[in-house]
Amino acid sequence: VAVLERTLTAVIAHARLPQAERDNRSCDVRQVVADRVGFWTPLAEDQGRRVTLTDDTDTDTVEAACTPDELSAALDALIENVIAHTPEDSPIQVVVGAAPHGCHVDITDHGPGIPLGATRRGRSDRGSSGLGLDIARSCAESTGGSMDVLSNDDGSHTVRLNLLAAGS
Repeated sequence: VAVLERTLTAVIAHARLPQAERDNRSCDVRQVVADRVGFWTPLAEDQGRRVTLTDDTDTDTVEAACTPDELSAALDALIENVIAHTPEDSPIQVVVGAAPHGCHVDITDHGPGIPLGATRRGRSDRGSSGLGLDIARSCAESTGGSMDVLSNDDGSHTVRLNLLAAGS
C-alpha cells in the first residue's frame, strides 16, 4: 500500500509541475536502482528467485532527468510485475547501462512476457490495472526517453527504460 501511495503521489506531483521545474529534475540512477532492488530482494529471495544487479556503465555518475521518486515508482512497478506474473523461482536481473545521452535500466525475467498492447494505458490480461507499465513508460518519456519491451534469444524478456540525462 505504501509503494502504491508513493507511486500515485509521484505521478500526480509530476503532472502538476510547471514545465520549467520538469526540465530541472535529476537523480542518481545507480543509487535509486540499488535502493529499489534492495527493497524487493527479500521478497524475491523468499520466493526462491535469484536477484542480480549489474552496473555496465563506465562513468562516475549516471543521472537521469527525473526525480528519485519518479524513477522509484517506475522500478517498483516493473519489479512488482515480475514478482506477480512469473513463476516463483524465476530469476530477476537488473542492469544499469550507458547510453549516448543518458542511460538505460533493464529488468529481465524468464516469465511469459508482456502481451502485445499491454504497454498502452489501462491494458492488462492478467487481472491488474495495467497502470504499472504506464507509470514506467511515463517516467522514461518524461526524460525524453522511452520504454521498450524486448524478447531475448534465451526466452527471457526485458523491459528497458531509456532515460535521458538532464540537459540532453
